[in-house]
Amino acid sequence: MAACRGSKIWAVVILASAAVAHITPAEAHGAERGFVLLLPTGYYLFGGAAAVAASFLLLCFVPPRIVDRLARARWPLGTMPAISPAPTSLAAFLLLCLLIAAGLFGSRDPLANPLPLMIWTVWWVAITLLHAVFGNLWALINPWIGAYTLLDRLAGGGSAAPGCWPIQLGSAIGQQFCSF
Repeated sequence: MAACRGSKIWAVVILASAAVAHITPAEAHGAERGFVLLLPTGYYLFGGAAAVAASFLLLCFVPPRIVDRLARARWPLGTMPAISPAPTSLAAFLLLCLLIAAGLFGSRDPLANPLPLMIWTVWWVAITLLHAVFGNLWALINPWIGAYTLLDRLAGGGSAAPGCWPIQLGSAIGQQFCSF
């Protein structure tokens, strides 16, 4: 039994070594020049819209019990400590103000200006992946909670739940935004 396990380990080591020895440069999709589409733009727009519509149509045929089971699926990776969202939200608000100033008054080159880089790389890619790993981070980085809390305290408010969504605008949404 031990000899069989040892031979499997050596087989994995040899295959991993062969894979590492065969590494070649990555052929990524990024390029320095623009890519000229050979078909009219409308075809690409129709193809993209058809792909989104087909995915939603396919989702209509998935039984609800499977969708519910997937929505409830969790991996117990641990818990994050409960912290106040105000400091992280204020930092996010300050960062947002700096990025807007850089967008308005900075370089017009999208590779030199931090605003487009922040939106496309950090917001659309990193934050999305971090949400998948750590859960709802928006309660901590929502820039408006910190700004509201600061203005509320400066105005002498100090409400129990700063930044609560008004009940008149919908209780389901209000519960989501007041859950911190």
